[in-house]
Amino acid sequence: MNHTTQTQLLDLLERQKLLWQKQKQSLPQQDFDEQWLSPCQVGDVQDDLVQWSAVKRDSDVDLANNIIKSGELSGIFNLVLEGLKRILKQRGFSKSLQVEAI
Repeated sequence: MNHTTQTQLLDLLERQKLLWQKQKQSLPQQDFDEQWLSPCQVGDVQDDLVQWSAVKRDSDVDLANNIIKSGELSGIFNLVLEGLKRILKQRGFSKSLQVEAI
């Protein structure tokens, strides 16, 4: 993500946060998912909700190139092949209770 895009995205999220705070007197909230922890989460989980605020990432977020440079590409390819075998064996994707609940 180039600097201009990152700056514009952070500005958009900051405006959204200010509007939310003006209307609801709190930070924006989202459903808490213990398998998807984020540095954007603020405070403790209450009623299965967590408050969040966008955080600028200082590290390089170019995941594809980082995976290639780190030598992890073959491991990820093996995971993809395992998933493909499972899909072929099941003749389709498995159902997700979380997705079905939406």
